[in-house]
Amino acid sequence: MALVHAQAEPDFSEAFQEARATAGRDESIAKTEVLLEQFCLWARTGSGVPAKYRSIMAAAMNIEGESTVREACISDDQALEIDRAWRQLEDARPDEALVLQLYYMHEWEIPKISRVCKTAKSTVSMLRKCGLSFIAAKIQDE
Repeated sequence: MALVHAQAEPDFSEAFQEARATAGRDESIAKTEVLLEQFCLWARTGSGVPAKYRSIMAAAMNIEGESTVREACISDDQALEIDRAWRQLEDARPDEALVLQLYYMHEWEIPKISRVCKTAKSTVSMLRKCGLSFIAAKIQDE
């Protein structure tokens, strides 16, 4: 993997288009999905550690494991905004927060989450979309 510098202007075009297709053409959801992916990378690589985050974070996770560390293309302010929204989601809708954590933070696929949580894939997919919508709404409110 090549080292990505946080100072470089991120090219979200390909990731944005893919997320947009997944989100059913809703651009705010697609943007939120890209931001969540970058937030999780930010947290996992130690680019920043959000205050009072109740989930497993950078200190407990180094999934890259190699000498090459990817850096997130997200500012600390954006990451903290997502962190606030994620904590509100954990308080209001813990099932959705768990699915988002497994999907984005731990990079599990929908079938694995479904199998481990003993629920239907469609339910996991719906919980992921609802969680994304919640975070998108909270980010837009701020």
